[in-house]
Amino acid sequence: PGADFNWNGAMHTEGNLIVSNSADNQLTGFLVSSTKSCFFTKRNSEITVREFGEETLADGTVRPAFQGQYINGQIKDNNPPKQVRFHIWAPGRADQNSASTNFKTDTDSVVNGAGPAAYALDPVILQTSDFSVGRTIANPAENRDEFWDDDASLEGKERMRQETSDTTPYVDDFFRADNRYGPKPRYNDALTIPAGLTIGAEIGSVTDLVLDTAPAGGTCEQVGLDGYWERRAACEGMRIVVGQRLELGDPIGWGGPTRNSVTNTFVADAEPLRPWNQCPGNSTGRCNEARQRRSLWDNLAAVQGAVVYHSARPGTGDELEEPIACFSSTVHPGTGATLANSSTFENLVYGVTDAAGVPAFAPRTDGRVYGQTIPVISDFLRGKGTNGWEFEAPTAPIFGNANWLAALNNLATFAGDPNGGAPSFEPVQDNNVHPFPSMAMWGDFSMLRRVMGLMNTVGYAGLSPADKTTLHSAACTVGMLAYNVDYLENLTSMQ
Repeated sequence: PGADFNWNGAMHTEGNLIVSNSADNQLTGFLVSSTKSCFFTKRNSEITVREFGEETLADGTVRPAFQGQYINGQIKDNNPPKQVRFHIWAPGRADQNSASTNFKTDTDSVVNGAGPAAYALDPVILQTSDFSVGRTIANPAENRDEFWDDDASLEGKERMRQETSDTTPYVDDFFRADNRYGPKPRYNDALTIPAGLTIGAEIGSVTDLVLDTAPAGGTCEQVGLDGYWERRAACEGMRIVVGQRLELGDPIGWGGPTRNSVTNTFVADAEPLRPWNQCPGNSTGRCNEARQRRSLWDNLAAVQGAVVYHSARPGTGDELEEPIACFSSTVHPGTGATLANSSTFENLVYGVTDAAGVPAFAPRTDGRVYGQTIPVISDFLRGKGTNGWEFEAPTAPIFGNANWLAALNNLATFAGDPNGGAPSFEPVQDNNVHPFPSMAMWGDFSMLRRVMGLMNTVGYAGLSPADKTTLHSAACTVGMLAYNVDYLENLTSMQ
């Protein structure tokens, strides 16, 4: 870590725990809380690493043996740093957190010699097989320090130990209920991506993976494992899905804040929204860091919506899968002023009249009156009133409406790469980056583009829960922008 870093309580890794200090700062691992807390138990403060024996899994794959280790070192330069401190379990002490011990290269669980990078997990094997294997030392048990089994070690002091349970507890794949395999290669020891298929391939009718509702006589805990928590929340809880942010151009002019000192014109290559082909001269050696700073540009001309779902909503059929609310979530944290402006709401047409003194926006055909009964409070082009206001939620029928489909197709074609969308869809490996940067600079709507194409094949009803939310969140964003633009067009026509 950079600044002093304090950790309280338990921690677990399926690999190794590699910890260090920087030159001037300290990492300290405290116990979970005060001795007087109801949470103060040894279990709630344990730091564990996994240990596997070699095993043949249900699909015939052999999982290699692996014993995770506690290592004092730094991955970034493969060197041992200064020691860190861990507080220990000391029964009988009035204040448990006053007992601590040093953790350094002489007291960690491996023999000195190989740097920490040798023990770090092989990322390719981890990603493709979900197995823990060291990059150089395949099984760190080969370099286990005998000291670690003594009472003097942190293991002996009952703060750190090996976790040797037979099976890995199921943790969601941290992705969506999209009815497609991945991004992890396996869901448990019996359910993996079948041979011949890849990440993004359709799952089909594997009930244990794609069940959306509680089975007969069962509970919502038994829904499918693909995007488990999304299915679980749809069955008995609430979901909030934030859509992609659509950039609407640079409000201070293309080229950003940089001008040519001779011609006093904007420098197009300095535009924060525009992908670059080379690293700027003042960032030599730190190009990736410079790219990240550029990607965090808080562009005021942007629109982004979120949709809210609740399992207790009334209705039948498609209604049960529709959001109950659509609200603007276009936050602008660039400065304190932009942050405040994005959540400050005002009637932006109050007092605006035409030449005859009639309030701007005469009654529409639906009887609503702009500037009177319906205030316009969101200006996505200037970043005012863009975060937290509720709009009408999209419903299933609009995805059969020609005008809505045209608007969504336009958005998908403008800012969606037809070969993007991984890992929700099968990745395309060619000579281009996907999503293509010159399209994704406006927001990555590759998923929307792939879903729109899929809907042409299976229809709206045949989409997965995640794919439907992609449509809902995009429609929420498009609807909010249309409302804003409609106000501006009407305002112009009244002037």
